[in-house]
Amino acid sequence: MASSPVGTIEISVDGAWDIQDLFHLSESLTESYGYFLPLVAQEEDVRAQLHSIVQGQFWRGDIETRRLGLFLYRQIPKAEGLRIKSFHYSSPGTLILVGILSALLLAARVSSKWVDVAEKMFDLYAKIDKYFAQRKKLVKPSRTTEVDEQLGLDLDEARVLLFELSDCLGFDEESTERIVAIVGNPVSALKFLVAMCNEARKLSSLEQAGLLKLPRFANENIKVLPPVKGLDGRNISTRNPTVQVRRRRKPKKPGA
Repeated sequence: MASSPVGTIEISVDGAWDIQDLFHLSESLTESYGYFLPLVAQEEDVRAQLHSIVQGQFWRGDIETRRLGLFLYRQIPKAEGLRIKSFHYSSPGTLILVGILSALLLAARVSSKWVDVAEKMFDLYAKIDKYFAQRKKLVKPSRTTEVDEQLGLDLDEARVLLFELSDCLGFDEESTERIVAIVGNPVSALKFLVAMCNEARKLSSLEQAGLLKLPRFANENIKVLPPVKGLDGRNISTRNPTVQVRRRRKPKKPGA
C-alpha cells in the first residue's frame, strides 16, 4: 500500500501563547482537516469510510453542522492524520505539523480564495442563509420517495448556489460534480461546502494574523477524487438516493 505524499503546516508561537491558545488552534486545524481529507484521500478504503460518514449528515433544513469535522477527524487512520514533526521554541518559536499534502494544499487554496472573494462571499452567504431559512422542514427522503415539483425546485436552486460557491473557492465543474456524488445530493453538498468554507475562513484568519503558514506550490491543481465504486459500478458508500430518483410528472388537469 503506497503512502500518500505529506506536507507541513508551520505555526508561529511566542511567549504570549498559553495552553488555551494551543487548544483552540488544535481544534480548528483538526476540524478543517476532517472536512478536506475526505475529498482527496488516496487510500480507497479511507475515502469510502469517510464518505459513508459524510452522507446522511447534511440533509436537513438547518445549516448548523457543529463538530462534524472533529468527528470526521477521529475516524481518520493515525497514519493519515496530523502529526507533530518538530517544536522549536525561542522567541518566537515554530511548531511544525505533518499531514497529507493534497489535503493541506486544498485547505491552503480554499483559504486563500476566501481572502480574494470575501466581499462576494458576503452576498452569496446571504442568499444561502435565505435558502435554508425558507426550508427548515427539509428531511431526508426515504429510498422510495419520488422528487415532486417543489423538491425538484429545491434541488435545482441548491445546485445553482452550490456551483456559485464552489467557483468562488476554486473548485472546477468536475470536482463540484464529484462533491455532489460524494455527499449524495445538491442540498447536502451545499451544506458540506458551507461547513468547509467556515473552517477555511478560520484558517485564513490565523494565516493573516501570522500564527499559521500552510504549504503552497505554484500551479497546484488539487482535484476532488471520485467516490469509490464497487464491482456493480455503484458508489459503495452511497446512502442518499436523491441524485438518482426521477422527478414526478405534474398531474394532468381534469378534462385535459
